[in-house]
Amino acid sequence: MQKGKFIVFDLDGVIFRDQYLLRLSSQRGLLSYLRTYYLCILFDLGRLTIERLLEEVYKDFKGTSLNTLWEVYKEMHLIGGIEEVIQALRSKGHTIAIISSGVPDFLVRDLALELGADMGFGIDIGFLDDSLSGTVGGELSTFTGKESLIKELARQRDVEWKEVVVIADDPNNLSIMEKAGLSIGVNASFLVRKKADCLVDGNDLRELLNYINGCGEVNQGKEFLQEVRRKLVHVWAGAMPFLANIAFFPTINFLVLLVVLYTLSEVGRLNGRLVPLLGPITVACIRKGERRGFITGPITMAIGVIMSLLLFPAQVALVVIWILAFADTAATLIGKTWKGRPLPYNRSKSVMGSLAFFLVAYLCSLLCLSPISALPVALTASFLESLPLKDDNISTPLGSGVVLMFFTG
Repeated sequence: MQKGKFIVFDLDGVIFRDQYLLRLSSQRGLLSYLRTYYLCILFDLGRLTIERLLEEVYKDFKGTSLNTLWEVYKEMHLIGGIEEVIQALRSKGHTIAIISSGVPDFLVRDLALELGADMGFGIDIGFLDDSLSGTVGGELSTFTGKESLIKELARQRDVEWKEVVVIADDPNNLSIMEKAGLSIGVNASFLVRKKADCLVDGNDLRELLNYINGCGEVNQGKEFLQEVRRKLVHVWAGAMPFLANIAFFPTINFLVLLVVLYTLSEVGRLNGRLVPLLGPITVACIRKGERRGFITGPITMAIGVIMSLLLFPAQVALVVIWILAFADTAATLIGKTWKGRPLPYNRSKSVMGSLAFFLVAYLCSLLCLSPISALPVALTASFLESLPLKDDNISTPLGSGVVLMFFTG
């Protein structure tokens, strides 16, 4: 029987959806919360060591009662699927450890017992009677603490580093992630996102079972549903010409605001913090290969819509924006369903997908052109969409708009 792996889960941001230290600081008031949040940002950026972070934060927590620690712990929300994941991993013979460099040891051990993990370890904190004394210590409160602990636990179980799996989200885990045989970033910060072997975003941890047990196999049905969600977001652009007809400049301002908010949301996602509404939508739509970087598609699409509204008459803008919204959607969904033969000059796109794009673009062009005049517009749009460009959300509407202007005079 194959020996199981030694799987290490970080706690904050991985099993806990929130940060325990931030939730605890909120019990002491707004100023304490803001100070702790600022220190956590400095830590994520690599400007503050784990030792200094814990020292400053727990010094501020001095006088907090033991009951408060337990109350905050009980209020912490767990990531979706964690119980199922731990149960599934243990059934395969893997050993599960929960290790935290921020949460008190007695709380981590309690959680490990509750979730069915093999063991749990946290930091040592000082008490004066039944309240925090403001001191913190223990092996896990140091920069090398996790690495030393895992090394000793692995030695006791005759496990090599290549048989260790580390599941984490913040830079404090980079050294052990680099040594582990497999590293998985969960809603990871930017540095971890760049270094991790695999990434899991969102509020469902069950995806990591594929990476550990099945080498990340792709569920084709799930992948197609993801494309459907992606294109449903794409289709929203089709409403913009109607909104612009009612209130032109407010519509332009709305699109600019969306670009700004989306940019902030992406910065948050790349640092393990999902902005409400926009963040979860992005996570639900992005492909696996896009998780490590900034996704520019929504921005270029908004720019394509804005430029079309500003540069072209209303009827022309309507046609080219509909081509962008609906023809591109048809090309992707048909191309994913019936992949068929790839284009000779762009093997990432299929003949079937391009034919679907052409047909929908032709139908859109009929809104203001004769059947004969609509052909070159649809052909131009189809050709621009088929080119091996990183993003065609600007070139396709502008190029087809110029041709459309020629035929409409």
